[in-house]
Amino acid sequence: MLEAWLQYLGASIIVFAGGWTLVRFGDAIGEQTGLGRVWAGVILLATATSLPELVTGITAVRGLDSPDLAVGGAFGANSLNLLVIAVLGIKWRGILRDPTVETKQMGSAGIILLLMAGGMLILGRDELGVPSWIIRALPITMILAYVLTALWTIGQLGSVLNSFRRKSTSSASVDQSSGSGSSFGKPSKSLLQNIGGYLMAVAIVTVGGIWLANAADGVSDAMGWSSSFVGAQFLPISTTLPEFSVAIASLRIGAPELALSNLLGSNMFNIGIVLSADSLAYTKGALFTDVSSVHLIATAAGLAMTLILIPGLISG
Repeated sequence: MLEAWLQYLGASIIVFAGGWTLVRFGDAIGEQTGLGRVWAGVILLATATSLPELVTGITAVRGLDSPDLAVGGAFGANSLNLLVIAVLGIKWRGILRDPTVETKQMGSAGIILLLMAGGMLILGRDELGVPSWIIRALPITMILAYVLTALWTIGQLGSVLNSFRRKSTSSASVDQSSGSGSSFGKPSKSLLQNIGGYLMAVAIVTVGGIWLANAADGVSDAMGWSSSFVGAQFLPISTTLPEFSVAIASLRIGAPELALSNLLGSNMFNIGIVLSADSLAYTKGALFTDVSSVHLIATAAGLAMTLILIPGLISG
């Protein structure tokens, strides 16, 4: 039992370290390419920090034959990211005050994707008799929905991004004069070097994610817990460590937009891409048919938390 928990801890440390490295290189790439931090938060950082969920999910369905572990991990990470926003909002109250256009759009996109996932879970119940091939094909629509909503969100960020970058530049000069860092660090390497470092960090997180999925499965066996319980409660704590570190660093430099765009963008990725990839990687049937209906509770919780945390989300 002790060995299982030590492996879980070791894998979590690797995932955290790799995720933090991904963030540093991702931020540098966003700055050097001129695409900016918000783009980095929505796409590059959200994708990078969600990589552990993607790797552990695919490992769970392909290597461990544990679809509940994969689905529970994705939904659990989604809820935990929202909980992080709530907790951070206690100390940094401005993070949830007067939500900007992009946070409303990402929150709305998250609700749409959660509703789609919940619908697939319902259609996957045996009582409805929906053909398995339909359930297996439906996740493709979530991938398309993710791509469309991500492009929609980025397309609306122009003016906000320019304003934010001007504020960041002003803040950076003040912070540098006081001797403290103003961001994850000004790029000291070439773009090619940063891309190479980013890919190296991706490899580290990939290895850590595979180990983490196996370690979580070992904890499940050692403790006699169900895969859905471990996937929803313990696995997300480790896989969301990169998102948490990014959020803290962003708020410390006075950039709540970056923290929110990363956390909400990660949620979009977890549902739209991670769950879809898990479904496509699962070859023993339809993923949404073979998992427990308990995941519907996680879906409902994610919807409620999103609506509570993002004021004026629907009415705008």
